[in-house]
Amino acid sequence: MLDIPGLNAMSDTMIMDAIASYLVLPNRLTIPLVANLHVAQLRSPLPRGVVRIHLLEAEELTAKDTVIKGIIDGKSDPYAVLRVGTQTFTSHTVNSNLNPQWREMFEGQNGPRCRTQGQSSR
Repeated sequence: MLDIPGLNAMSDTMIMDAIASYLVLPNRLTIPLVANLHVAQLRSPLPRGVVRIHLLEAEELTAKDTVIKGIIDGKSDPYAVLRVGTQTFTSHTVNSNLNPQWREMFEGQNGPRCRTQGQSSR
């Protein structure tokens, strides 16, 4: 029944709209200007490539773990959280170190307008 011309495109559009309502990126409004255009491919394009991230090290981080209610500063247990579009990568935790060295590599899919953000936590 879904192979009927017209009904097929309508069902594809309804399915893509249902999926897109749960997603944040990309936020696109597609208006077909020519006949026989697959709107679903415009809404969710295939990734254009792979981004490779090398997480090396951090220096002189602020101590977040305190001993004896802030009287004596302790160390931190740093880790990194990297976001590439909707993908999130988390490094391993380096215990009790304010100058951690991770030496890790992450790979993620890179879309047409994907931003890479990095943040250090804890």
